[in-house]
Amino acid sequence: MELYVYNGNPPTKIAVAEGFQSVRLSQRYYSPGELEIIAPLGSSIRFQPGMIVWRRGMEEAYLIETVELRAGENGALQRALGRTHSALLERRVLAKAAYYEGTASHVIAAMIDAVFSAPARAFPNFIVTIDESLGGAIGVQPQITTLLRAVADICQGSSLGYRSAFDPISGNVEFSLYQGTDRANGIAPGRVVFDTAYDTISGVSSVESTRTSANAAYVLGEVDSSTHLPKREEVDIQSPTGYERFETLLRFNRTSATDAGGTMNNAQYRSAMREFGSAALRKLSRRTVVDGEIRADSRMYRLYEDYNVGDLVRLRVKEWGVEAAARITSVEQIFENGREWTKVYLGTDEPPNPTSESLET
Repeated sequence: MELYVYNGNPPTKIAVAEGFQSVRLSQRYYSPGELEIIAPLGSSIRFQPGMIVWRRGMEEAYLIETVELRAGENGALQRALGRTHSALLERRVLAKAAYYEGTASHVIAAMIDAVFSAPARAFPNFIVTIDESLGGAIGVQPQITTLLRAVADICQGSSLGYRSAFDPISGNVEFSLYQGTDRANGIAPGRVVFDTAYDTISGVSSVESTRTSANAAYVLGEVDSSTHLPKREEVDIQSPTGYERFETLLRFNRTSATDAGGTMNNAQYRSAMREFGSAALRKLSRRTVVDGEIRADSRMYRLYEDYNVGDLVRLRVKEWGVEAAARITSVEQIFENGREWTKVYLGTDEPPNPTSESLET
């Protein structure tokens, strides 16, 4: 495993890391990938926060954030921890609560631009290239939070992934969004099915729960000028009653003011509240969550050729009566004790519980 180490701005290659004890490199769909290197303190490179580590053939590189020193059986060890450059968005804060609407990718692009448009807040050599047609129409009003948290919430709620491609020649990093390919539905070729009957998946678990479910919602909006109480709308799915009714409370943070400078009338505003609540309930419907670990050495399907990070594939456990579409959520490459192997993880494509921070309208 060849690891190239860069430093400075723009990044300049300073060494090829050798003599490490173990290396773990992960790629993730809904969050930045992670790096862990354990090496003797006297190895070819003394790691420092801010250095960049890149493996030839990989799209993303890793920015070292933490270096630990500790005693080992055969001398001092250094442990370098880092994440892909997408984690840089965690260093920026959405300091102003604003309402955004449009496609999910348009909203993310607008939030990033709102932060990076101030020259002092932009990152050198960090280029944002977003296809603004990705994702469905949403309306969000993030609370004051980090830019990474806001982007990650929208991506997971819209089934979008993000990556930060590293160019080892120029040192540029290109941040973009992407949509995993659906290989779970339809027919072959292109359909990918991982089945315990063929020993292509292990560690499968299936969870069905109503604890976080909801099929009825009371939506609270802005304060009514006549009653001095929040406006309230009730929405539900198929008029549930009794033990089959699961209620939740949601806050609609948008005011009746429009982006064009006008004002929605009462009927329009209440209609927007109901649409907001209906979108929330679709995300809170009862689901079966299935996950597991794919046999990356399977001859049936090849990683990066037949499937990739973010793709939807089909998972089947016939003896349990379980079959579901699941997303490839992460890939981990491991080098330890002179041996290299890959782990591939998947999980049911389920967005987080909707909150006032990120909801479709």
